[in-house]
Amino acid sequence: MSSVATVATLREHIAARFSGRTVEPFPSPHLVVNEFFPDDVYRQILAQNPFAENRGREWITASEMKKRRQSTPYDHRKQIDLKGGFVAAPESKAFWKTLSDALLGDDWFAKLMYRTYPTYFELRFGEAVLDPTFWSELRNTMFVQRHEAGYHIGPHTDSPHRVFTCIFAFADEPGYDELGTQFVRPRDRRVRCWGDLHHAHDDFEVATIAKYIPNNFVVFFKTRQSFHSVKHIAREVPNQRYGMQLAYYEPHEGMFRDLSRPDLMQDRTQKPILRLRAFGRTLQINRG
Repeated sequence: MSSVATVATLREHIAARFSGRTVEPFPSPHLVVNEFFPDDVYRQILAQNPFAENRGREWITASEMKKRRQSTPYDHRKQIDLKGGFVAAPESKAFWKTLSDALLGDDWFAKLMYRTYPTYFELRFGEAVLDPTFWSELRNTMFVQRHEAGYHIGPHTDSPHRVFTCIFAFADEPGYDELGTQFVRPRDRRVRCWGDLHHAHDDFEVATIAKYIPNNFVVFFKTRQSFHSVKHIAREVPNQRYGMQLAYYEPHEGMFRDLSRPDLMQDRTQKPILRLRAFGRTLQINRG
C-alpha cells in the first residue's frame, strides 16, 4: 500500500464512492461504481498483480467438471485466495493484506452493503439482521482471478446460499468493455431460477453490462431473477481479464431451519447418481 493509504483512508474513500447512490432494481438488483479505489491504490493493484509470480488454481478442474451438470469451463478461471494467504514478496503481501483488512475486517464492507440496500437484507433475513451475531454467521470469500481465452459463463443466478457478489475489474487499458459482467433477462419473462444451474445464452437477452474497464466495480444481490453471464472470451485479453471477486454467503446448511424445503441449500450442480446393486456390489453411474 502507498505510504498514505491505510485501512482507514481506504474505507473513507470507498464509503464516499457509495454516498448517495441507489441500487438499480432491474433486470435484477445491482450497483455499478466507477473509480472504486483511490488512483494510487489502483496503480498498486496493477503493479502488485499476484499472477506475476503465481499462476493460481483452477476454480474447478477439467476432470471435476465432467461430474457437473453445466458446461462452464471453470478450469479456464485461475484464482488466488486473498484470505488464505499466498506466496509473494513482503511488499506485495503487505499490500494485499491491507486491502483485505479494509474490506473484510469486522465485516465492514458487508455492513456498508446493508446501509446501501437495507430493503434487500430486511426482506430476506427479517429481524435476524438485528442480531449482534448476524454478520459473524455469514461466510465470505475474496480472491483475485484471471481468465484464459475460451472462458465464458452462461446465464445463472448463483447458488441459493449467495447473498451478494462483488466483481472488481482490474483492466490496465480501455477497449474491452463488453467483457464485463452481463446482466441478462430471460426472453420468457416468467422464467426464474433458485440457482446452481447455468443456462443457454440464446434464451436470454443482455439488458446492461458492468463494463470491464479500469477500476470499475459492480455488486449484485442474489434473487431468483439475478441472471448474469460473461460472454465467450475469443482472444487473449491484456492480463487475462485480471480482476477480483468478493462474495458473502449463508452457511452451508443455510441461516435458517426451513419447514417446507429443508434441502433447498443442497448442492445440485452434481450430476445425479444412479446406484445399482449387482453381484453383491454397488455400482454408481453418473447420469448426465
